[in-house]
Amino acid sequence: MNEQNKYDKAYLRSDVLNLQRRSQQHLNSIEYAVVENLLKEYETLFSASDSDLGKTIVVKHKINTAGLKLKAKKCELFSKQVIFLGHVISPAEIATDPEKTGTIETLPVPKHVKEMRSFLGFCGYDRKFIQNVSGISKPLHRLTEKGRTNEWNEQCQEALECLKSRLVSSPVLELLAKIRDGYYWPGLQTDVKQYIIGCTQCSKRKAPSPKKRAPMQILESSFPMERIEMDILCELLLARSGNKHILVISD
Repeated sequence: MNEQNKYDKAYLRSDVLNLQRRSQQHLNSIEYAVVENLLKEYETLFSASDSDLGKTIVVKHKINTAGLKLKAKKCELFSKQVIFLGHVISPAEIATDPEKTGTIETLPVPKHVKEMRSFLGFCGYDRKFIQNVSGISKPLHRLTEKGRTNEWNEQCQEALECLKSRLVSSPVLELLAKIRDGYYWPGLQTDVKQYIIGCTQCSKRKAPSPKKRAPMQILESSFPMERIEMDILCELLLARSGNKHILVISD
């Protein structure tokens, strides 16, 4: 009889837990349906605007079109910065995550090759935040070579401390799109043509002759790799992007 009572209590307890779980799932589905319907109602209103909500709806539509799925617990809306893959991403810059690099300050000296390779691998992951990382870590890479003894010297210690300080206080990188906007923009070729037509300095040069000229002869160069030439046009009028130089590359 006692065994039957224990079985009944356990069965009743499992029913209660299942009921709570099902009710919570039902409430979550109701909340999700309400939010989804609300987004659908305002989708046409905000999708044409440049607001943050409009951009979010456009991104959501593209994700659904691609057949991808998002986990609601891992999504953040209207955040000023987001931590993604060990990096802090904001509208203007990308930086290393302080929580990931905080333990670097107390990192001891690697005792064997495996620990050294692990540290160098971590530095390689954040190499874009460190200037001249290959030159700084050269003494440490020598210790991982096959057949070398672990000869820790002053150069290795300086390289280790330098890498640790660079990782902790890494300079912030600007987004590539913002760097590119300073040198390239939509309609660049048309703007350059219009600028040359109205440029008084360019019009001083002689117009190209309508007569046909003899083909240029091939010049023999002692440097076979010298096939690309580069020049910089400067002292031009200041453009809207703040530049007054044009980089010219020809092959």
